Amino acid sequence: MKTAKQVLACMAVVSLLVASQTGAMEFEWAVIGDAGNEFDTNSDPERYGYGSVNYEYRISKFEVTNAQYIEFLNAVGAAPDGSDGLYVPSSLHPTYLGIVYDGTFKLQTHTEDNQNTGYYFYENKPVTHVTFCDALRFVNWLNSGNTENGAYMFVNGNLVPDYYNGALRNPSATYWLPSEDEWYKAAYYDPATEEYYEYPTGSNTAPVSEAPPGATNGGENSANYKDGVHAVTTDPPLTDVGAYYNADSPYGTSDQGGSLWEWNEAILTGQYRVLRGGSFNGSASHMSATWRDGDYFLSEGPSVGFRIASEYDIDGETAIPEPLSLILTGFSAFGLFVRKMSSQGRCPRE
Repeated sequence: MKTAKQVLACMAVVSLLVASQTGAMEFEWAVIGDAGNEFDTNSDPERYGYGSVNYEYRISKFEVTNAQYIEFLNAVGAAPDGSDGLYVPSSLHPTYLGIVYDGTFKLQTHTEDNQNTGYYFYENKPVTHVTFCDALRFVNWLNSGNTENGAYMFVNGNLVPDYYNGALRNPSATYWLPSEDEWYKAAYYDPATEEYYEYPTGSNTAPVSEAPPGATNGGENSANYKDGVHAVTTDPPLTDVGAYYNADSPYGTSDQGGSLWEWNEAILTGQYRVLRGGSFNGSASHMSATWRDGDYFLSEGPSVGFRIASEYDIDGETAIPEPLSLILTGFSAFGLFVRKMSSQGRCPRE
């Protein structure tokens, strides 16, 4: 089983340089195929309703890193004091960030870790303290070079159509925040067996909380989460993306269980957006396929990050996901709509 899984993962993961305003940003992608997969409602009734996707797409193998987010901040001229909402100054959260401002945004200077075995480097740690709107603006920039349009539309700092109806993805977007189904399928579905696992390590048994790459059973079912104590003793207890390289999902994604909670497009309720996957500070149950959590869309914290999704070019024909339930027919009607909206809870970048 594991050998077949590893072969599939190697075949599915591809690299791509994404053009940006400052050069080229590299992502490794897991190709998510098997379009039209469905749940067996008889065997999986508690999980029914998530994961079926009728098109092929790619999802980033890793969570967005500090280094990638720094490139974004510098390219868009983010406010160093955090007034535009894209950046939380390290003076407010010096322990968990990895990004500081000194004329430009840069990596925080490394410090000795708590085990005194080396140094804590921030470059390949996943970026934290990102809101739902931060994630949308990051993928907007990948699409269009600016933060306010591309995959999603912001007008005068407001997400259109509105916070309660969610982020409406532009159907022609090249990059986007994963939908809940896209995220779920990449984490739990095994194309070899056509089954959904309970955990995003290709297992129905909870991963072991241990330092990477994991010693138990060769690290094939290990993750960064808290089982009484944290898996690692560094401060913060974050690991590099992909550190648990033997515990990928069947499609080849890393850290969809543990590490950080990850935003996706789905609405939990009202202005609350869905988070999946658990974190370094969460329990084993948070990583399971049945656990669905969320937070206020402007919340940010040390245990929340995101990964991105992309279209997949098949023999020269691009597979475009279907738009969400409401289709944009043009932005000309947004002005009146936005003027009627309350300014309370706006995404602050203007």
